[in-house]
Amino acid sequence: MRRFVLIMAALLVFAGCVYAENGGIPGQARNDAAIHEPITIGANTEWPLDGILSIPADATAENPAPALIIVAGSGPNNMDGRIELPPELLPPGLVLPDNAIYRDIAEYLAASGVAVIRHDKRTLTHGAAIVAMGGEATVYHEFIADALLAAEILRADARIDSNRIFILGHSQGGAIIPRIHMAGGDFAGLIFAATTPRSMIVLAAEQTMADINFQWEHITPEMQTDPNFAPIIAQMEGLQAMIEADLEVYARLNDMTADEAQNTAIMGIFGSYLLDMQNYPLADLASQIDVPMLIIHAERDFQITTATDLPLMRQIFENLPNATIRVYPDLNHMLMPTTATNFSEHAAQILMNQGQVDPQLLRGIVDWILGN
Repeated sequence: MRRFVLIMAALLVFAGCVYAENGGIPGQARNDAAIHEPITIGANTEWPLDGILSIPADATAENPAPALIIVAGSGPNNMDGRIELPPELLPPGLVLPDNAIYRDIAEYLAASGVAVIRHDKRTLTHGAAIVAMGGEATVYHEFIADALLAAEILRADARIDSNRIFILGHSQGGAIIPRIHMAGGDFAGLIFAATTPRSMIVLAAEQTMADINFQWEHITPEMQTDPNFAPIIAQMEGLQAMIEADLEVYARLNDMTADEAQNTAIMGIFGSYLLDMQNYPLADLASQIDVPMLIIHAERDFQITTATDLPLMRQIFENLPNATIRVYPDLNHMLMPTTATNFSEHAAQILMNQGQVDPQLLRGIVDWILGN
């Protein structure tokens, strides 16, 4: 199991609670209050994606609803935000819980008067084609193009108030939503959930090393000489060496030519992609946005941390008159309740514990949207 948690924590870098009676919407009530319609993002393009439009049941042309587009985080996420892994990576008999952050958000908001579009990412549905693009694949291909197509679907639907379309970006998606807004999204408001301005490479290295160091603390001298633990120790040493080597390459990123960046992979990500992210700092983008912005931070998020990332987000947003920052205690990176006290526990709970997005947080999103 220790080896499984180490592998899963490394994968998580890129990838038993229920709704409270006083804040949640019971499952049947959620279903009765909303309609969930299958849609296709980019139906007439070479990159069609499956999606769902969840819309209040009483939304009509005479009573149009505000709407929200969800932009997922890094990696090949499905529309529900489930963590799905190949069976060979799971210990025998282990079934991952049905945790679905984007489904939870969509169902709750739609039952509360706000339509939501969520969809599979292009890197999931068309992963092989994206890989074939190599270093030519950019943030535009992974995030921006499809979010703009989702906005077109909403604006063409008479049941949607076209002047009140919002966008929510989770994790890396949050760092991208200002670019989507400026590229023609023209949203009524932006919601940043578990977002940081820091580089994804720095984050990935930091998180993986935190987990490796935690594992080392629990490797006793006896375990180090036990042949049964040799594969685990070799894996930890290999991961550490890989991270150190990749960080040395990353330090040279700004000195690379365009061709070098397109042909250099750092922790599995092309340098050209990283430069594309780096050339649009969140601080610069946020200062150019004049619509309302909501920043959501989970206090027990050990991927986007309270110690480092929250102060950086405060520096960017707290003096902007159109920005609101909300910090939720005891929630993790998936915006679900947690008791984790470090990154390894955080990763294990996300992967192995059943949970749902906190209803107070969801109610806060609904109230903010309806108030703008």
